Amino acid sequence: MCLPVSSVGYCPPNGELPKDLAREHRLFVETLDAFQPTPVGCGDLAGLDASVGTTLGAVALGRKPGRFSDVEITVYKAMGVAMEDMVAVNLAYQRAKREGGGGMVAW
Repeated sequence: MCLPVSSVGYCPPNGELPKDLAREHRLFVETLDAFQPTPVGCGDLAGLDASVGTTLGAVALGRKPGRFSDVEITVYKAMGVAMEDMVAVNLAYQRAKREGGGGMVAW
C-alpha cells in the first residue's frame, strides 16, 4: 500500500515539495489559487498548470475522484490556511475512524 504525501510548509525560494513529485502523481489542493504566484499561491507549484490539480472541494462534492487505488501515490499541497487545514484533517480522521484505519498518537 502506498501512502499519500502531504506538504504544508514552505521553504523559500523553491518550497519543500519536489516539483517532480507534484508532476508525476495526482495532486490535490485546497484551492486552485495554489497555482498562482506567491504570495497568493504556493511557490512549490510555480510553473505547474492548474489543470493538474484537483481541489478537495471537488472530491468532497463527488465532482472529481479521490484516490483510484491503495497503491496510487497522491500528493496534497496545503496552502497553510489554518481553518481549511483543520477541516481537511477532521474529514480524513472521521473517514479513517469509520473505516477502522488510523490511530491515536499521544502528545
